[in-house]
Amino acid sequence: MYYWFFGKPKKIVSALDTFVHDIEVEDHGAAVCVHENRLISTITASTATKPGFPAKLEIYTDKGFLIMENDGITHWEIDGIKNPSQQKNENSHTGSASASVEDTTNHEYVIKDFISAVKENREPLINGEEAKIATEIILEIYKNKI
Repeated sequence: MYYWFFGKPKKIVSALDTFVHDIEVEDHGAAVCVHENRLISTITASTATKPGFPAKLEIYTDKGFLIMENDGITHWEIDGIKNPSQQKNENSHTGSASASVEDTTNHEYVIKDFISAVKENREPLINGEEAKIATEIILEIYKNKI
């Protein structure tokens, strides 16, 4: 989703480490991304925080801001533009304070859509090119850790 909103960053600096869980990978990471248009963004991912927080996207501009949680718009204050979604965010996923994955709803949805796309001979919602770009951004986060 990051790429859909902002495009691919031209520079990334990150910090990753294991703080809480007895695992062989990091449980907390943060990245600062700089884009061609001078946009500066941050990405934070953690299973080290308690009680765990939902997936969240915040966008702040000189025209206002929007906040999305669990794929739904929770706050919208943008000059001259009405909130396109007046629906309440019904997804109750609250994020994880555990290294294990408990809520696989979104993963299941993507897999089911992929199976349907093969059966229906259509492009899946998340195609290989989009997945490749997301993976490239993640790999850059790992590559550019301080």
